[in-house]
Amino acid sequence: MLLLLFLILLSSCAVMCAKKPHFKNTRWKAEYQLFVADAGYETHTETLVFTSDKAYRKESAWELPPYPAMYMNADGTVDTMPGHSSHFTEEGTYSYQKGKLTLKSDDGSEMVLDYHGNTLEGEIYGCIQVVFKRVTE
Repeated sequence: MLLLLFLILLSSCAVMCAKKPHFKNTRWKAEYQLFVADAGYETHTETLVFTSDKAYRKESAWELPPYPAMYMNADGTVDTMPGHSSHFTEEGTYSYQKGKLTLKSDDGSEMVLDYHGNTLEGEIYGCIQVVFKRVTE
């Protein structure tokens, strides 16, 4: 009897673990900073929005705050260089298989992220490791 109970419990856990996650109507966010020589740190925010069972939108934004100029004026003062910010959006389709979420943008690029429950982990722009955290259901 105890063995039967254990097998039922084990099979129910296996079914729950094998269930494919649903991404539709969820939002995931990653933030990281890049050092910009002579200017400081530029903050990057990447947001993934899954708009349907197959489509996504990636919103990318970055901001560099004002920073001191690399020169000194004749009177000994240092100017402040203006900060800047920028953003862009890409759209595409996604698929999920065996713990891997594959994003294919409309421009032909592809990104693969590992799914770990409430995080998506991977590399963007070919060299930057990021962790997206779920921010809405």
